[in-house]
Amino acid sequence: MANAPTTADDKTRGFYIGSFWVDNEAGELWQAQSVAVGAAVWVKLANTTIVNTIVNNQVANTAMILADDWQTGVETGLMGWQVSQGGGAATWVDAQQTTTIRGVVELRANNGNVNNRCTLTLWNAGLPFIASRQIGFTTWINLQALGDGTNPYRIRLGFGDIIPANSTTDQDNGFYFEYDSSLSANWRCKTAAAAARTISTTSTAVVASTWMKLSARVNAAVTAIDFYINDVLKASVAGTLPTALGQDFAPLLSITRHTSNGTLQRSIYVDSFVANYLT
Repeated sequence: MANAPTTADDKTRGFYIGSFWVDNEAGELWQAQSVAVGAAVWVKLANTTIVNTIVNNQVANTAMILADDWQTGVETGLMGWQVSQGGGAATWVDAQQTTTIRGVVELRANNGNVNNRCTLTLWNAGLPFIASRQIGFTTWINLQALGDGTNPYRIRLGFGDIIPANSTTDQDNGFYFEYDSSLSANWRCKTAAAAARTISTTSTAVVASTWMKLSARVNAAVTAIDFYINDVLKASVAGTLPTALGQDFAPLLSITRHTSNGTLQRSIYVDSFVANYLT
C-alpha cells in the first residue's frame, strides 16, 4: 500500500485484529488493534525494517499485506489481477456498492458450455508464497445462486497455483475454500501440496444472496491451517500442507461450470481479498 491505514480499514474490508499493513511509500508497518466498523484502530510498529522484495519465492519482509477491494472501477483491481476467462467473464459491478460494500468484482460462468469458467489470480504478478511461515487470507463473497442438478458449478477461493482448464482440474499447492454443488451442499476446506490434497467438509451449508466472510491461516506452530466462516472456526486441517520449497501458491478466485445442459449462468461477487504473511 502507498499510504497509512485509516479508521475505514475495518472488518468490512477483510481485516481482523492482528492484521498487518505495510505502507510502502513511508516504509512503515502497522498492526490492527481494533477492526470495528468505521472505527478501526491501527498502531504503527517501531524499529521495523521493511524490505519490499521477494527472493527465491520467499517474502523478505518482516511482515507483508496484500489487499484489494476493487474500488478502482476495473476487474483487475488495485493489484492487477490476471483474468483468465475460459468462456466466462470477470466484471466490475458498481451497482453492488453499499455503505459497507465498496467495490465488487463479479466472476461469472455462462450457460450452455461445459467447463465454462473464469479465474482471477496473482500468480503471474510475481507474488508466490509458501506456507512455511504464518500466512492467511480473508475474503468477502456473495453467491448469486446455488448450483442444482441442471446447473452445477464449483468455486474455489483462497490460495492456489493452477488456473483451472476444465471442471476436474484442481490445485497442486495451496489452501482454499471450495463449494462444489455436485459433491456437497456445504463448504469444503482443502489443502494441497505436491498434487496431494486433504479435504474437510464442514457442517456449514453454502447460502446464496448473502455476504459472508471466509478466512484461513496457517497456525502459529505451522502444523495446521485453520478455516473460518464469519470468524467462527469451521475446520483445522493438518494434512498436505504446502510448506516445502517449490510448493508455491498465490491468491486465486475461480468459478467453473460442470455441464453444458444448464440454461442459467452462475456467478459470485467478491468485495475484497486480503492476504497477510509474517516471516
